Amino acid sequence: MRLVTTVACMVAFAAAILASLGYASTVRDFKGPVTGGGRIAFSAERQQGRFFSVGLFSVTRVPVTCDEGDTKYSHARTETAVHIKHRKFHYDFARGTAVAKITGKFNRKFSKAKGEFRVAH
Repeated sequence: MRLVTTVACMVAFAAAILASLGYASTVRDFKGPVTGGGRIAFSAERQQGRFFSVGLFSVTRVPVTCDEGDTKYSHARTETAVHIKHRKFHYDFARGTAVAKITGKFNRKFSKAKGEFRVAH
């Protein structure tokens, strides 16, 4: 009985490893610094060798200048995904009275992305 339990555990462990490898090949995480400070991170999802959506955006301590004074904007990781069209994407989200917008574009190999981050009240 102990041997059967051990074999079953090893099979379950191997299945978990294979599932995680499959997940890793379909999602790519991007993160990087923002000019002036802070970080933005997001994930891109791929199906059949083609990236088709981005999501899980997070913004950490990005400096923002406004009429009320300078501040740092942060937003927890989102669960919403948006589609990629012609290597471009954009995403809007709100936090309190502030509305933030991320626009970006991937390079031809989908290995890097550049974009713009704006916040409006």
